[in-house]
Amino acid sequence: MKATDVPNLSKMSPDEKDTLIVDLLERTKEIIAAETKTETKTETGVNIEQLEHLTVRVEQLEEMLAQRDQRIRQLERENQALVRRLYGPKSDRPGDEAQLLLDGIIALENPGEEASSEESEDDDANPKKKKKRKSTGRNLLPESLERRIEEVDLPDEEKIDAETGLPMIFLGWDTRERLVEEPANLYVHVLKRAKYAYPQVGEVEIEQPRADQQFSDEEQEIIVLRPGVITAPEPPQHGNPIDRCKADVSVLATIIVAKFCYHQPLYRLQERYWRLGRVWLARSTLCGWMSGCALALEPIYQRMKEHLLASRYIGLDDTTVKMLDPGAGKTASTRFWSYVGLLESTPYNLYQFTQSREKAEPLEFLGDYHGHLQGDAYAGNPGMGKAHPGITPVACWDHARRYYVDASDEHPSASAQALAYIKRLYKIERSLKEANAEERKIERQSKAVAILAEFKTWLETNQEQHLPKSGIRSAINYSLNQWQPLTEYTRDGNLPISNCLCEQSFKAVATGRKNWLFVGSEEGGRNAAILFSLVLSCRRIDLDPYVYLDDILRRVNTHPASRIDELLPDRWLAARKAEGQDVSVRLEDHRPLRRVS
Repeated sequence: MKATDVPNLSKMSPDEKDTLIVDLLERTKEIIAAETKTETKTETGVNIEQLEHLTVRVEQLEEMLAQRDQRIRQLERENQALVRRLYGPKSDRPGDEAQLLLDGIIALENPGEEASSEESEDDDANPKKKKKRKSTGRNLLPESLERRIEEVDLPDEEKIDAETGLPMIFLGWDTRERLVEEPANLYVHVLKRAKYAYPQVGEVEIEQPRADQQFSDEEQEIIVLRPGVITAPEPPQHGNPIDRCKADVSVLATIIVAKFCYHQPLYRLQERYWRLGRVWLARSTLCGWMSGCALALEPIYQRMKEHLLASRYIGLDDTTVKMLDPGAGKTASTRFWSYVGLLESTPYNLYQFTQSREKAEPLEFLGDYHGHLQGDAYAGNPGMGKAHPGITPVACWDHARRYYVDASDEHPSASAQALAYIKRLYKIERSLKEANAEERKIERQSKAVAILAEFKTWLETNQEQHLPKSGIRSAINYSLNQWQPLTEYTRDGNLPISNCLCEQSFKAVATGRKNWLFVGSEEGGRNAAILFSLVLSCRRIDLDPYVYLDDILRRVNTHPASRIDELLPDRWLAARKAEGQDVSVRLEDHRPLRRVS
């Protein structure tokens, strides 16, 4: 290679580039050494020209190495974030060094908290000052359960004292209670409805009168059948949303709750019914039942949607789900969108199934909605990026905080300072859990606004002090770009500081897709969205979804459309409570979503 040739660095491998750098450095040393020995002016001019070319090459390679180093740091940061998500704690906890710095900042800002911790340590050192903790004890079995009592007594001969011959004195019973489970019992309910025909005077005899009907010989000669049959009406408690369905509503409700609340795929339910009563239910039959139930419940879903859009506060988020794509050789990536009511008057979690993440899908769902819409900074969310008339975007401080947590390993000091500001904002929110909307707004305006102004000044000061592609710079840029939506919550007491309520609504979907893996089709995804909406809205208000579905599925087809509000989960629960019925349930493993408004 001639000295004047400039290599194409973009086509060279990293090893070739490293070899070139070493070669150029050696050539540079040789030229410098030769220059000191050269006395002629011509030779000196040639050496200077060669040196200039080599200097240009060295500068190019140094710039290339700097870019590579920056790219390596970026990849290392992304790798650390992925490793933390896969194997680290699920909570958004910063790195160890950043956590220590954050604890130090909080201790300096709140010496009272530090003092209280010291007092607790003194209490631990002095057992006499330690408060006695109240024992939680074992959870008692509820009194509502049936008690089947079995009494075990001594034989009669042992009730006599062998030494004195006197009868033993009865002191009482040594009682022990154990929870017993009996396997589910399947049976076939046979409903026989009597049919009657109209009588008519004629000359044709009745060939086979009913056993419980007695006619004289003369009557048998003149009574004939008139066109028309009367059948006894079906009792309302035996209603069914699917015409000629072989399954009772109790079975339909059990399957819906098992799949959409407890994440059991249909093939497991298929095996369950086979074990219980040797009843084999085809997978296609189960899918058809779910589709029929979703169709019957869709008016309730649409009414919940109307109430939700009539409010001014909705949380929005989305997650992925796989859908079978026959002929493609792989599954397609589709979405579930969650629309969560942020007020107690709209305790609904509604879901929408779409085949893409385009903005047109949620816009079609929202229609002419006017109000606040809280979500992340994804440009596909309505109100984020391009403004939409009537929609006021509200950002989530949990999302902003995660950027600083991800950058805490690379920039612990700056991340700790930013996290300290955000921690102060959340501390204010914790003190307002029992406050109403107006009280929250006043408190936020008097305390949170000043902290936000100080935090923004810190962000603007530190923005240019970090490399453009560093993790902390990305976190700062995100906060400044979303500053207006991030501070919107301070202007309305009904808005939460984060969108965690909506994110938590996907817990059932995330757990379920690890079990049932995919939806079978676009229609199956829409049916799942309707059933998810009803089941998870029940869980949100501590309503047993089975009890609710077992009732409304029996009468949804005959219920007046003008009174559809009576079938909404929250209205249905309020009516049952007014009647004195206890239909609430709270499962520790499936805590419902709550928010004090």
